[in-house]
Amino acid sequence: MAILASPIGAQEKGELWSKQSFTIPLPELEQLGATDLKFEVDNRWLDRYSNHYRTHFQGTLVFPIPGWEGWSLEPGYRRQITDRPNTDRVYIDRYLLHLNNKREDLFGTGWDFSFRNRWEILDPEGVSDQVWRTRFRGKLSKGIPGFKTADRAWKFWVFDEVFYNFETDRLGQNRLASGIDIPLSQQATLSLGYQWEAVDTGPLGDGWEDNHMILLNFSFNFENRRELDD
Repeated sequence: MAILASPIGAQEKGELWSKQSFTIPLPELEQLGATDLKFEVDNRWLDRYSNHYRTHFQGTLVFPIPGWEGWSLEPGYRRQITDRPNTDRVYIDRYLLHLNNKREDLFGTGWDFSFRNRWEILDPEGVSDQVWRTRFRGKLSKGIPGFKTADRAWKFWVFDEVFYNFETDRLGQNRLASGIDIPLSQQATLSLGYQWEAVDTGPLGDGWEDNHMILLNFSFNFENRRELDD
């Protein structure tokens, strides 16, 4: 999903996250199942959006797991560049592996469910130690009666994501968010939402920082590539 996110109010400082991503179906690899290539570019600003401090570029490949309905694997790579005030520029290579699951109309409730387990290795340049962690995210979404644009229903969604850090051997972060998806066309969607984030800042897990974010998300899917190949 392409994401524009604006976190506000984290200890009297606001951030702006601006992320754009694109999903490109690969009919050339249909022997693997419905395979997609995903790209994203992310930029972030500090101090009420005045200081640009981070950029990352990411690519992943999504392919279904044979015999596991609704499950897919998504390996990928991210290059992150961070510029904080009064510090040197930091480059981080991040190696990703997602285990994804999607279920429509969960237990006949009308709610769609998606699950993502991300395993990632963070490898900063000039530092010998790598950071290993895993993340678990569950998301529920449901159509909003009476609201439709581009012949697609608006959707309400809510998700929670927890982070486990193997270096500290404990949970180090949690994100809880909700919002709505507004279709702009058959391929593009705008999402509006709010996110609360708790981050472990204490050496023994005894200090937590709260961050509050307004999320403005944009996504685009080149689904017509798959249709043209039929």
